Formats: sequence, C-alpha cells, structure tokens
Amino acid sequence: MKMNISHKNIEDLSKLLIEEIVNRNLLLCTAESCTGGLLAKILTDMPGSSVYFKGGIVAYWNEIKNKVLKVKQETLNRYTAVSSFVAIEMAIGVRKIYQCDLSIAITGYAGPGLGERGEEPGLVYIAISEPSGTQVYEEHFEGDRDFIRNKSVLKAMIHTLEYIYEFNLRR
Repeated sequence: MKMNISHKNIEDLSKLLIEEIVNRNLLLCTAESCTGGLLAKILTDMPGSSVYFKGGIVAYWNEIKNKVLKVKQETLNRYTAVSSFVAIEMAIGVRKIYQCDLSIAITGYAGPGLGERGEEPGLVYIAISEPSGTQVYEEHFEGDRDFIRNKSVLKAMIHTLEYIYEFNLRR
C-alpha cells in the first residue's frame, strides 16, 4: 500500500517534532545520505530554527562518511553505506561534531536501479542517537525516488518523536 505523502503531512509532523524538541530544550543535528539534506531543510523551514537545530551534514560519498562523520572504513567496506551499522556511526559522529543532545541519521538506497549489493530501491536505515544510546530502524519503501526520500524523512521524524517519548528526553 502506498501512503499519500503531502506537503501538509510533512509540515504537520515537523511542527509536532519541533514543538517537542523546543519544549524539552533539546538541540538537534542531522546526517543525511540518500535524502540529500531534505530532513535538515524541513526542520529549518520554520523561522527561529536556530533555537533547536545546530546543523546538518549531507554525506553522499563514503569518503565524507569516513573523514567527516568518522564512520569506520572497515564498517563501510564490510557492510556498505546502506546498513544499520553505518547509520549508527553516522548518528553518533554528527552528534559528537555538533555536540547536540539528539541526532538523526539517514542512509539508504532511494533508486532507481539496484544498490551496491543488489538491494532494491527503498531500503533505508534511520538512526536516532543521544548520549545514553542509539536506536536504528530498517525501512522498506516502494515508489519512485521522490516518494522514497519523502517517506524516509517522514519516518525519521516519526521515529524521533517515538524515541523522545519513550526515553522522556530533556536537557
């Protein structure tokens, strides 16, 4: 089943996430690969976003994941960039760079065609990290590149809200 992703869905969810982050006095940062900075863009669409958003890194190339985000070369070689292990290391790396309370990392394969190891488009890993732990989620989406990227951002925001609620995060 294909979910209808509208601008309104994304806008409503981002407002709810931002409200929770601001109310809990958290600072957020992002590391993105397949979404190309879409999550950071959405999180900074609202005026005053510097209150809660410290920055984001778009790391499309493995070299950037390794040199900037400190994803281990061994991890990239063994599992490829489209893996839970890389998502976790991206989330931890960006959180440390920006010294944030909470980070979101997205890596995956939005298509078209096949990924590095023959993965079908729509395989995405989302990691949420804060100082006491990191959680990773594996998602599978069907659709074109735009749909997969938008759905990945929606799921990242949903998982972040769930994480905030589950662990009652506050600064």
